[in-house]
Amino acid sequence: MYNLKSSQRASPMNAAANQHASDPRDEESSTGALPDLERRLCTIMVMDIVNYTGLMEADEVATHQRWMDIRAKLIEPQIGAHGGSLVKSTGDGLLVEFQSTIEAVQCAIEMQRDLAAANSSTPTRAPIQLRVSVHVGNVIPAGGDIYGDGVNVAVRLQEHADPGGIIVSARVQEQIEGTPGVVTEPVGLLRLKNLQRPVHAFRLRQSHSPPPPSRARTGTHPPSVAILPFRIQPEDSANEYFIEGVIDNIVSSVAGVPDLLVISRASTLPFKSSPAELRSIGHQLGARYIVVGTARRTRTHLALAPELTDTDSGRILWSNRYEVPLEKLFEVQDDVSRRIAQALVPNLRGAELKRISNKRPENFDAYDLTLQAMYGLYRLEPEGFNRALELLERAIEIDPGYANAYSLIARWYMMRIGQGHSRDAEADTATAMRYAAAAVERDPLDPIALAVYGHAKSWLLHEYDAALELFDQALSAGPNSAIAWAFSGPTHAYIGDGPTAVAHAEYAIRLSPLDPYAYYFRGILCFAHYVHGTYDEAVKWGRRTMAVNPKFTASLRFLAAALGALGRTDEAREVAQALLAVEPKFSSRRFCAMYSFREESRKNLLAAHLRAAGLPD
Repeated sequence: MYNLKSSQRASPMNAAANQHASDPRDEESSTGALPDLERRLCTIMVMDIVNYTGLMEADEVATHQRWMDIRAKLIEPQIGAHGGSLVKSTGDGLLVEFQSTIEAVQCAIEMQRDLAAANSSTPTRAPIQLRVSVHVGNVIPAGGDIYGDGVNVAVRLQEHADPGGIIVSARVQEQIEGTPGVVTEPVGLLRLKNLQRPVHAFRLRQSHSPPPPSRARTGTHPPSVAILPFRIQPEDSANEYFIEGVIDNIVSSVAGVPDLLVISRASTLPFKSSPAELRSIGHQLGARYIVVGTARRTRTHLALAPELTDTDSGRILWSNRYEVPLEKLFEVQDDVSRRIAQALVPNLRGAELKRISNKRPENFDAYDLTLQAMYGLYRLEPEGFNRALELLERAIEIDPGYANAYSLIARWYMMRIGQGHSRDAEADTATAMRYAAAAVERDPLDPIALAVYGHAKSWLLHEYDAALELFDQALSAGPNSAIAWAFSGPTHAYIGDGPTAVAHAEYAIRLSPLDPYAYYFRGILCFAHYVHGTYDEAVKWGRRTMAVNPKFTASLRFLAAALGALGRTDEAREVAQALLAVEPKFSSRRFCAMYSFREESRKNLLAAHLRAAGLPD
């Protein structure tokens, strides 16, 4: 259920609405037009921080700095990219004007998606979330501000948006109806504070399940499902990483069913499994079905209580309770996965159900160590990154047959090479290839193992045909694997197929829209657009990657190159300096000579663009 009551807190945004509502220049709605004032029709966006007072009370300095960083790195670049103009800041919110309604809506969607990804990348801090409204109406420009009925409606409408959500007026809904990937849900007539007439409003969400690129399924779109973090008791917090790993395995198993669209586990981490918020969460993730539950681990037992809900109707489709010894864990994971799949796709055949049972680790301790290692792998902080390798090496010592640990070690070496931190790239390449091959040997149907091996084949050895074959196998085994879709993008880019590279990277982001490591997929999309020659898009995605993780050198290089290609020299040099701060020994000539492009002309063009960005030869 949605809470449609307006917030009663006194905030700068509410104060602004009161000021505008009482402004004598706004009497057009009740006393007729005033001919001596300029008026124009425009699209108005209003955003406001959720629980701003509480955040400031908890840590005023840190909250202010975080909001300033979010504005500078995530929000204002999106506004500019979509043709918007920032009218004013109200302390805990912004008022923005657009000429295009569609651009305003796209800006709101991408802005909320970026902010959710940034929040999930720092899970230890209270998230900064926004409520956003979009309305089309008349405004009166005066003194660098805008006034009028249109502003009043937008400000008050914002109070009815969900945290992290977007609400629009009927005028906006009429103009965006039919826009691909965007769905509106009627809220009904809302009584807005200090306004006499009700306003017909709609909530905005992404469509549930677009078909994957080059692999479109016939018939109707597949059901879309997201599995949220299970609730645990405070006294069980030490086991949180373990329970997250259990749920991650369930997600991976369900994702192996070809007739489902499964949102990646990483994108669900920002959400708590509160039943009152399920419909809103489903809209943000583009998932019609949500799995929530509770979990508890003791020294010897595990208790799970999963529940599958249809977010459109609120109806519970399936629920169960399990309490088993830890050695029965994998059997429970298989049973939960099968029941979720059968509830959503009733005509599943035996072959599809069999695919749900992935190859399991033989040793429970190896599984536990691997879960601990995954956290440090992608954060790119030296201590955690190095410890991840130690944990993974211990895991395969305990269980030499555990494919996932081998894949993660291969990725560790590949990331060290990619970040420019390898002291012996040739030796690290050989090690990465050895572990990637070992993972596939141990589990030939693991989509992640296949995708990692494919990426290693093309990026490190330039064996493109072998890589493409591995990606076909990976996407067949795991049609919902965001990693498989993402990793396949660069290989298509290396051989010059920019459109496919872009499509695969975009679909990976669709499967994992709020991934805490979203910088990785977005960096791939930046690279894909660079190869495709859509440099403006490459810059947009490179900026978004940099905002979430400024240390990801793979994206910084192609952001700098795209800016160099566009002749935006000052911006390019700023990015170049950021790259050199992370990778001081970077050389354009050396990097491009060894890069994975199949065509020599692409290597030469990249070198020219990097030099134009101010990077050393």
